[in-house]
Amino acid sequence: MKSAGICEMCGHHVGVRQKAHIMAEGKKTENNVLMLCPTCHIMFDRHVKPKVFKAMMEAGFTGLP
Repeated sequence: MKSAGICEMCGHHVGVRQKAHIMAEGKKTENNVLMLCPTCHIMFDRHVKPKVFKAMMEAGFTGLP
């Protein structure tokens, strides 16, 4: 993997990365996963993903999980 050891959100070299699914109910493919440090994983799941989801709903996107 080209970003081995690097958090794909903050860009820091880390010893531990976790799989963060962009769409929790989506397919478990490489395009639906970010490799994040534990801190960014929490930030993504609790803050970023809900705001993006809300913005997409307000913009009229349909069929969102």
